[in-house]
Amino acid sequence: MPAPSRSMLLVVVAALMIWLVPGTAVLALAVWVSTNSSAGQVCGPGGATSTAATTTLDAEQLANAQAVIATAQAMTLPPRAAQIAVATAMQESSLRNLNYGDTAGPSSRGLFQQQTQFYGVTVATNPVLATQAFLAQVVAIPGWQLLPLTQVAATVQRPAKALIGAYAQWENEAGALVQRFWPGAAGGIGAQPGTVQAVACAGNGGAGLPGVATGAIPAGYQLPAAGQSAAAVRFALAQVGKPYIWGGVGPSGYDCSGLTLEAWAAAGVAIPRTAQAQAESGTPVAGLAELQPGDLLFIAGADGTPAAPGHVGMYIGQLDHVPYLVQAPQTGQKVQVDPLSSWKNVIVGIRRPLASATSQNQALLALAG
Repeated sequence: MPAPSRSMLLVVVAALMIWLVPGTAVLALAVWVSTNSSAGQVCGPGGATSTAATTTLDAEQLANAQAVIATAQAMTLPPRAAQIAVATAMQESSLRNLNYGDTAGPSSRGLFQQQTQFYGVTVATNPVLATQAFLAQVVAIPGWQLLPLTQVAATVQRPAKALIGAYAQWENEAGALVQRFWPGAAGGIGAQPGTVQAVACAGNGGAGLPGVATGAIPAGYQLPAAGQSAAAVRFALAQVGKPYIWGGVGPSGYDCSGLTLEAWAAAGVAIPRTAQAQAESGTPVAGLAELQPGDLLFIAGADGTPAAPGHVGMYIGQLDHVPYLVQAPQTGQKVQVDPLSSWKNVIVGIRRPLASATSQNQALLALAG
């Protein structure tokens, strides 16, 4: 990718200053995949190997596509922005977070092959930050939503003249991926984008996941600071030790989504009843590096799929750099706290129930518009 113009760089730098919280370390978003022994498949947040329109993508590529789309959602941009970003990443890197460039751009890295002398290695190789940087330039293009996808992508990427039209070949595949990972987005993308023929990972449910010996709140754990998310976490942890009851919404017992429903209700935030519906509500979180206490974590579950999760837990924060979650696992077990490592390889989605646009999002759009 050629060097961006000075005006584009100003937009990117300002956007990143808005999005990065002062004093918070930025960690590269890892794509986590695991081998599903029962199906002999490699699975990740986006599911196992699937066909988008006419292109077959593996778990790593699907996870990166999901991260790009979730980032566009979190920036409160329209689905068309996510489609442009995914198509661009398909052309530039085949949706792989590359740690190398090519002959035309030896210093280029990441999904969008951004030049590290302008973006830095941290931005270029972090799918969330790289997507934010790319989309900050997209929305700075006058009338970008009305322009052909390949024209918008080429304006940002500035490829060789012969490759300006190359991004168009991925429009249908990108549209299919947006439809899969952004429910209800069909009306905001190109016509007839096709579908993703998904191969679901076998359900892991709330069953069979490794956890701590007792499932108790770790000694020394401190509740997060005051606020709605802290109230939700406080309620959920107060239920630890109560039995799992199918369909339970307390106070004597809970199922997985009943626990998260009532926890966020105690914080004054209404969310849907089922895990599948909760996975489509609120604000998407692009990866583990972006987690905040109260965020909801989803796995396919014994009765769900990556696209329609059947099990949910709540992130509660860290103790001694170890992240934890609280969940109501399954019949015969109790509400318990587990290390996040027991879920990491099977997470298919992360949502933040506070759905309103943040002042940071609004400032970004004002800057770019």
